[in-house]
Amino acid sequence: MGGPAPATIDLSTRQRALLEQLRQRQTASQRLIRRVLILLALAVNPCLQTTARDLGLNRISVRLWCDRWLEAAGALDQAEKDNLSDPQFLGLIEAILDDAPRPGGPATFSPE
Repeated sequence: MGGPAPATIDLSTRQRALLEQLRQRQTASQRLIRRVLILLALAVNPCLQTTARDLGLNRISVRLWCDRWLEAAGALDQAEKDNLSDPQFLGLIEAILDDAPRPGGPATFSPE
């Protein structure tokens, strides 16, 4: 007697293959790999709580990346229809899984 049914993440064969490629990349950041693992786990089992427990994360983080992926599903489908090359498609996936801009004003001091 829980809440609403969880949204399912349907990964195409190409999306799954590229996510696996990202997961195995030696130079990928741990943040990116964690986000990829979330998506791959949700594609198998859409339960947020189970995925969070299995990956040692909190449910809110899992929901955030699930929602972010679902918001971008239209753009991903369109990219596949447009036959984007694998590097371009991979770049799109990485952009979706990248951090959102932080709130607040511009930096007061330059990096130098």
